[in-house]
Amino acid sequence: MTRMGMSSAVLEASFLSVLRPAVLAQLARELAVTEVPARRVIFDYELSIIVAGRFRAYITDPAGRQLTVGYLSASSAIGLDGWC
Repeated sequence: MTRMGMSSAVLEASFLSVLRPAVLAQLARELAVTEVPARRVIFDYELSIIVAGRFRAYITDPAGRQLTVGYLSASSAIGLDGWC
């Protein structure tokens, strides 16, 4: 699948699917695809849509323990109020 085809498929499966096809096509042309290696910690205020794989969202307490607050998978959004 091409980058454009992958982008379109992800957008159509996400919460953005309610947008008009022309708007989805423009988003697919303009978005950036970034691979994140396993076990990599990311902290980003940008809105991101997961294409493949799974993310674990967690908080860390003062003692350093991690509490998982959720898992996100393909077509889920993360970032700026992303839990969709």
